Amino acid sequence: NACYSANLATALSEHVAFVIGHHTPVPDAAAVQFVEVLYKALGTGASLLQSFKLAKTTAGCDKYCLQGRCNADKFVFAKPSTLSAHVHEVGVGHIEHGQFTRRDAMLRILEDWLETRGSPRTAVVGQGGSGKSTLVQYFLKDIVNSSGGSTRLVFFLHSSDLMGGYRVLLRELQDILGL
Repeated sequence: NACYSANLATALSEHVAFVIGHHTPVPDAAAVQFVEVLYKALGTGASLLQSFKLAKTTAGCDKYCLQGRCNADKFVFAKPSTLSAHVHEVGVGHIEHGQFTRRDAMLRILEDWLETRGSPRTAVVGQGGSGKSTLVQYFLKDIVNSSGGSTRLVFFLHSSDLMGGYRVLLRELQDILGL
């Protein structure tokens, strides 16, 4: 969900089932509304194509593009019988740049989530500047360090450089796939 990401979406579409890009700058408010409409529609059982078309009707969202190797009209999430996502609030305290107040309790929650077979999806949310990114970076480093070399790729996309992150991801995926 980044400005000028249509060309990147085209490049990624050769390697992934589906990818969404944007041809022009997208205002933050419109981008948020787009994903809200998209995910709500997907969550109700609509296909990816139906959900995408509905989300494009949101004001300022007509320049999104959906590409990929598969039929987006046949991609549908099974409607869960129970709530399948847990949302954990990280906290809202102010953290100075470069400082990380270790959140052992939150790290334990994430570790338990990872170790529990069949765990539902988990989201880490919180106010901007509350330490979500740093928490997830610590968590991912712990995964890599404890995997004994069995982890091939852990990718963390940071909002401060989305395009750079997507480029790195594309190169890593091309290396893994031998392309």
